[in-house]
Amino acid sequence: MEETKKKFKATMLIYPAVIILAIGGLVAAILYSKKLHPNSAYDKKLGYNVDEYITLGQYKGLSVEQEIYIVTDEDIEYEMEDAATEEVEVEGEIKEGDFVNVDITATSDGEVLDDLSNEDYDICVGDGDFGEELDEKLVGQKAGNAVDVEVANAGDIDENYEGQKVSLYVVINSATNYVEHELTDEYVKENLGYDTLDEYRASVKEDLEKEGTEDNAYAMKEELYQMAVDNATMNGYPDELYAEVSEDAYAQLYDEAEEWGMSDDMDGFFESFYEKDEDQSTDEFLEEYYEEMIKSELVMHAIAKAEKLEVTDEIYNEKVKEYVEDYEYDSAEEFEEDYGKDEIEKAILSDVVYDFLADNAEIKMVEPSDDEEDEEYYDDEEYDDEEYDDEYLEDYDDGDYEDADDEDHEDDEDYEEVDYDNLIEDDEHKNRNKVAVLNLFSEAIPWRNNEDGESEQWIDIFVNSHRDTDHLRGLKDVNDNFPIHSIWDSGQSSESTGD
Repeated sequence: MEETKKKFKATMLIYPAVIILAIGGLVAAILYSKKLHPNSAYDKKLGYNVDEYITLGQYKGLSVEQEIYIVTDEDIEYEMEDAATEEVEVEGEIKEGDFVNVDITATSDGEVLDDLSNEDYDICVGDGDFGEELDEKLVGQKAGNAVDVEVANAGDIDENYEGQKVSLYVVINSATNYVEHELTDEYVKENLGYDTLDEYRASVKEDLEKEGTEDNAYAMKEELYQMAVDNATMNGYPDELYAEVSEDAYAQLYDEAEEWGMSDDMDGFFESFYEKDEDQSTDEFLEEYYEEMIKSELVMHAIAKAEKLEVTDEIYNEKVKEYVEDYEYDSAEEFEEDYGKDEIEKAILSDVVYDFLADNAEIKMVEPSDDEEDEEYYDDEEYDDEEYDDEYLEDYDDGDYEDADDEDHEDDEDYEEVDYDNLIEDDEHKNRNKVAVLNLFSEAIPWRNNEDGESEQWIDIFVNSHRDTDHLRGLKDVNDNFPIHSIWDSGQSSESTGD
């Protein structure tokens, strides 16, 4: 009997241990299950529990500044003049300076050259985009005609075809030019829907102020969001999210590189535009880049979940309507087909989170920075060229140009005098089409002698204020026509790229 009691006591000692182990295993299983099988509505929609991967820091009560947007008389006058510029079809024969839209088929020995062939391509006659031979053939033609052109040296079109003869078959789809109308009360009443010129001017000012204020507000919200991201801690990420982000991000990076004609040198593209260190491997750079994007997305979802923010049907429909108008789509269905409803909803959620951060921040309105300070700096007789060269043109190796005749730099191969009076800002010309912009550049950029003593037009410095698709779109065409010698990139993100 005594032996039986001892056995029973021994068993009782084991049971608590078994129970404790069972409870511990159950808790671990529940936590693991929560991670793999999220139980909230928000988590289920995501497919993972965002709280497992992000620990939020401060995101409410942040302090930030927003610049007051001031419209100048010059801004107003330019917008008004631009509205009075009308694109008209060329009646009769095409002449130098007209803009033609063409389909070009390039061949060599009967073989089509895809690199030189283009559909729906715009040319300013006389600019030599496809060689002087084509310009000469186009003069005197009419829209609807087709011409055959023999190009003696296709290197004038693309350096990869230097010394090669190429045949072009060119169909002229249309021919246009621009007429600048005089702005009068009568003109704005008949064409722009305003009773007087003063009324139109006031409307332009109001629109510019609204647009500029919205841009500055968005920049402020971006800054707030970056603060929230910096204050958060990422504890890992779902494998599926990494796969999705890395695939989409690399595709976007590759497209940007193609715009610059640098898709064959992705390392060089990353170093020029994304501050990749020379001693950093591509895999290391991309891993870091992807993880930054993943953290940004996780923080967005973590804030939305914590604050119960959501994209309602009303918000979704309202935003899509704005997108359709902004990006000139015919319908919401067409826009959704191109971008996908899930991606659109994610973009809208980002805006909702941005607005929440701004509503819960301390925003100080400040006067805009004085751009004239920079101009005065460059015009100042005390301006130190040597300091400028050391700081900005360290890697500039385009040679000693004939017009850079500063005695202090006559032996410096890396020096080139920059003319700061020849500045072109994209905001001033955003409504013009490609050929109009290229024509504007042709008029504004001076002809100078290059290192071979040949007369050439080039761009000394391209300043990329932020990484937006409109800042990259078409730049390959600009670079092909006016070689860009140096790029200053801010590294700042933007609404449309999300970089």
